[in-house]
Amino acid sequence: MALKLKITTSAGAVFDPAWCRVESVTVTQSRMTFSLRKYGLQVGAPFFDEEGFEASYEVSGENPFTQAYAYLRTLPQFSGAEDVDDAAIDPAGAGIGETAAVS
Repeated sequence: MALKLKITTSAGAVFDPAWCRVESVTVTQSRMTFSLRKYGLQVGAPFFDEEGFEASYEVSGENPFTQAYAYLRTLPQFSGAEDVDDAAIDPAGAGIGETAAVS
């Protein structure tokens, strides 16, 4: 899963669309921290930005990744983001930021 949206960096670079993927989730009884990596259009390219977030975590709730995406959707900068599947971005199924072997 990923979020798709337009991102303008602090340096003025525009990525439209850009994909944001939750990675490196760490949970405790009531809190979680996670990193969000931002990728441009080209699959296999390195991410262009990474942000860290902290949010509440519900042990009896959905899995941590689902909860992280739900939290992101409450933030103004992700309010217009579209949910996308990694496979929709990379038909070879490698996912964002990973290398696909296509013959």
